[in-house]
Amino acid sequence: MKLKINHYTHPGQRDYQEDKFAFGEGYLLVSDGVGGHAKGNKASEIVAKTCEAAINKSLPTPETIQAWVEHLVSEILENMWKYVEQHPESHGMGATLAMVLQVEANLYSIHIGDSRVYHFASDGRIKWVSKDHSLVQELLDAAVLTPEQAADHPRKNIITRVLQGKEGHKVKAAITELATVEKGDFLLVCTDGVLEAWTDEALSVLLGSPPQNVELLIKEIAQPCIENSHDNNTAVLAKVYASEDTVLSKNTPKEMGITAKKKTKKNQSKKKKWIRWLLLAIVMAIATILFGILYHNTGIKKETDSKNAESVPHKETIKTDKKNQQQKIATDSLKYKQMHRENQQQKTATDSSEYKQMHRKNTEI
Repeated sequence: MKLKINHYTHPGQRDYQEDKFAFGEGYLLVSDGVGGHAKGNKASEIVAKTCEAAINKSLPTPETIQAWVEHLVSEILENMWKYVEQHPESHGMGATLAMVLQVEANLYSIHIGDSRVYHFASDGRIKWVSKDHSLVQELLDAAVLTPEQAADHPRKNIITRVLQGKEGHKVKAAITELATVEKGDFLLVCTDGVLEAWTDEALSVLLGSPPQNVELLIKEIAQPCIENSHDNNTAVLAKVYASEDTVLSKNTPKEMGITAKKKTKKNQSKKKKWIRWLLLAIVMAIATILFGILYHNTGIKKETDSKNAESVPHKETIKTDKKNQQQKIATDSLKYKQMHRENQQQKTATDSSEYKQMHRKNTEI
């Protein structure tokens, strides 16, 4: 991928210039100094020079972009602190950063503060824009302010993230991989002074209208800023040109935390396969456990039922036993009657015999 780049910078209505810019093969950036002439201009200079040195020394890969940016931010802060130690009057100086960096076939936005990064389609449509690290942006996100109120808010210059020359100062850069970068797209990085003269809608109209020549377009952007912007204003504009063998990024815009690690498509594919096998193993394990529990419970139930069947008489058995008892009682009653009859007969016979004997004796007498 090739980038055709042009720029402009202007102090606006100020007597000094705190903005710095840099660009080269595969990168473009701006930095807006904070802290006044004696501080801000040096802070933005340190940011620009440290970034250029890091890029010229070695570029990251998609796998190491987060670690590379983290190291870059640490180096900027360290260089600022070293300068403050040698120049105590510069204590508290700071600067923003808005940069687009090409890493292999991908483009990344790296920003801190309220300087902007824009990604436009060739027809002027905004594909993506960075979100300011500012008090006003936080109020917008919380629906405390409307966009119209935010445009002229008296505290719109207060930023919530800044590269600052203080001992122990830490700050996190927002890193976003730009999506669907195509031939004819525009990339714009600018300081907040540009936004005093331009709205997002007006920039879309300008970049979507012919002729789409970078040199002419940067002049069109500069003119209203030079005439109307109170603050320093700087912009770097790039147009994307693709060679036949270049594969342009088709990824979804995604802000990445510095501590996170970006995965390549190959690693993502391996991870997806590993996750699928892990889920399958978990499902099989759960199924085995459930089957074991079910089998165990069924065995206990069968054993219990069997024992209960042995200990509890069946209804038919109960009926049979009751019938047998009734028959036994009837038999015993019949036997008792027979025995009673026989005894009575014997007693009658005995009494009759004794009576005859007594009668015979009386007759003899």
